[in-house]
Amino acid sequence: MSWLTMSKPADRSNSKRAAGLPESRVKRISLKILKSAISVLCSDLKPEILLKSRWACNWKWTTFSRTLGRKGSFEIAMKRLCQNLPRRPVSRYSLTFILTVLSCSCPALGKKKLYIGALFPMSGGWPGGQACLPAAQMALDLVNNRTDILPDYELELIHYDSMKVYSRGNNSPGEFLSYGSSSPALSNRQRFPTFFRTHPSATLHNPTRVQLFQKWKWTKIATIQQTTEVFTSTLDDLEERVKEAGIEISVRQSFLTDPAVAVKNLKRQDARIIVGLFYETEARKVFCEVYKEKLYGKKYVWFLIGWYADNWFKIKDPSINCTVEQMTEAVEGHVTTEIVMLNPETVRGASNLTSQEFLAQLMSKLGGKNPEETGGFQEAPLAYDAVWALALALNKTVGPLRAKGHRLEDFNYNNRDITAEIYRAMNTSSFEGVSGHVVFDAQGSRMAWTLIEQLQGMLQQTCLLSNRTDCLVCPCPNCQSW
Repeated sequence: MSWLTMSKPADRSNSKRAAGLPESRVKRISLKILKSAISVLCSDLKPEILLKSRWACNWKWTTFSRTLGRKGSFEIAMKRLCQNLPRRPVSRYSLTFILTVLSCSCPALGKKKLYIGALFPMSGGWPGGQACLPAAQMALDLVNNRTDILPDYELELIHYDSMKVYSRGNNSPGEFLSYGSSSPALSNRQRFPTFFRTHPSATLHNPTRVQLFQKWKWTKIATIQQTTEVFTSTLDDLEERVKEAGIEISVRQSFLTDPAVAVKNLKRQDARIIVGLFYETEARKVFCEVYKEKLYGKKYVWFLIGWYADNWFKIKDPSINCTVEQMTEAVEGHVTTEIVMLNPETVRGASNLTSQEFLAQLMSKLGGKNPEETGGFQEAPLAYDAVWALALALNKTVGPLRAKGHRLEDFNYNNRDITAEIYRAMNTSSFEGVSGHVVFDAQGSRMAWTLIEQLQGMLQQTCLLSNRTDCLVCPCPNCQSW
């Protein structure tokens, strides 16, 4: 077993060739080494825990044998062994032997664990955890295998299925990082002093809308919103921005569940440029009424949210009495604004993956599920980058904390010194992720590009707006003809 104890992981294939051993022979030797290591560990356990531990050790050996038989991968088996070794007292001889055997393959052995609590909604109106949880786990695996990021620590995700939004008051100095929250209320630093998010605030759409209004010299607009906090606060922000730009909101309508009266009022007051803020289910109700009132066509421009499903107006909905053909006619020509959630450039960022490589790996992890039927697939890059943002920030705090006599594992909700260091590291985050460049504004919200599309038979990309530079780029040749 000299090649195993002396060679480094990166040189393992070269060592095999130098030894002149066929793959099957190397596999048999690896199995013997694994079995010897586990046997020594299991035989040296204290008597009072022997019975329980024997079962665990036999299970481990069976698992590793099955892994090698199926995958033919010594690295996979060693990783399993590192993750499952019992953390219990053994003799000095046994421990030395095991560490010698595993030294080239178990860099994580003995690492201190840092636990991350997380909520991933797996059901309900937005089951985003279906894709976001696997994406977060992908990021954790990569982080834990890096030797230049938190080399003395291992991150472990403690996650729960929940449709609830969890928040704290300003008396609890914990750090919070979201991958899917867009409510503008979360930008309030008085209420949420340590909150960050890789998903931008819903108000990020508003600068884009205002630039488009100015581009086509529109001085009056109308709005219709569903009465919920996220849309009300977004509309309040829009009202302030258009006022500064010299644009008037001449009609402002709202509804709770039935938009019929609100749509009639838009028609009666001759609204032409209309911003709609509502969830997808309500969008179908609105545009069924829009069809009935003939509030569509060349005289009208509707601005909607871009995160609906591409075929949202074709989905059968018992709450409306319009046909698919009628809905398709009513929505033709509408404009959407959406946050760019997948880096359009082919660059390798902090995780050393391009956005397309990330998607390919995520699809593999999802087992071939249809992305359109997997909740949170669009937001998965944000969950992936959220883990990287946290890992990079924690890594950045190790040195400053050590200088003050603190360690990351000393963190608790009463230790404001450690919280302050983590906050400073998060606040200065700047790295290339699979969702684009990750940087936070003063309120902890992600700054990102906004994608502008228009429905012309099918959604077509028209313009991009950088919310960091206020630069409007229209690569589409039809953009200037609106």
